[in-house]
Amino acid sequence: MQADGAITRAAEVPAAAGPGSGDPARQGDAAVLVGSLCDPELFAVVFRRHAPAVLQYVTRRIGAQAADDVVAETFLVAFRQRGSFRPDGRDCLPWLYGIATNLLGRSGDRTIHRPGRRGGRG
Repeated sequence: MQADGAITRAAEVPAAAGPGSGDPARQGDAAVLVGSLCDPELFAVVFRRHAPAVLQYVTRRIGAQAADDVVAETFLVAFRQRGSFRPDGRDCLPWLYGIATNLLGRSGDRTIHRPGRRGGRG
């Protein structure tokens, strides 16, 4: 079983068309996040867009075994804090990376995995 199987499958699910100005899958991240404040299901668009990249980022740091949990927690935090997202004209991937990085920094029980090195942090 691949560690990214669930995330990959979720990323392949087509986005449902939502209310408002067209297909949310074609809107920018800021518009989707704002829309998700009224229609929380729209947040799935952000997940489908960015979960594979966040998974790759986290996997490089801690390995595949713990990565799914951190990615899930990252999107849970992002969902809860979506009202605080400050759009700056870019997508929300840097914001998601920041959340994931903070979660990784807070976890003393996870081993940081860096290719080419043995052991834990280093």
